Amino acid sequence: MARHGIEAREIAGESHGLYGCERDDEVRERIAETMAGREFDAATREKLADAKRGTTVPDDVRERIGDSLAGRTKSATTRKRMSEGRTGEQNHRWKGGTDWSYGAGWRAVRDAARERDEVCQICGADGDDARLEMHHIVPVRLFADADEYEKTDVHFLENVVLLCASCHRRTERGKLPWYAPPDTIPDQIGEI
Repeated sequence: MARHGIEAREIAGESHGLYGCERDDEVRERIAETMAGREFDAATREKLADAKRGTTVPDDVRERIGDSLAGRTKSATTRKRMSEGRTGEQNHRWKGGTDWSYGAGWRAVRDAARERDEVCQICGADGDDARLEMHHIVPVRLFADADEYEKTDVHFLENVVLLCASCHRRTERGKLPWYAPPDTIPDQIGEI
């Protein structure tokens, strides 16, 4: 109505005539038939996306969607396209092709630290209840970025400690011991 200069009331949410009602299956089928094959231009798709952005789907609706999709399989072509769309530069976590290989000596140090510590050094979890992870006291990234050190220089027994996944996350955020505050790290590298 706006294009004709006629002001219309907002008909979303509680002001919508069908608020709280579910449409009959027959009506839903007719709507689906009407919309089938309809193409929307990029601007319209963006408008529709903006309208939905920031909204959350209620749990009961999520459950119904999950039930309706249960047992569906995607074709090999579709799975391949989805995979390629999330690989490399298309992935939202892409960091420019960095190499995360820990290099020589890592496995030996890791195995020795696991044998030495056996349990999480903060909470005592033994690996049955929580996954145990190695924590580098001075982070690997600092050695990798430093010109005078090789990334493999970080692998020595005094620089690693065994932590459960929960304690490891909190340690990385500086909430638990074995966290190297950023302003002290250059000094720590010099001591090594």
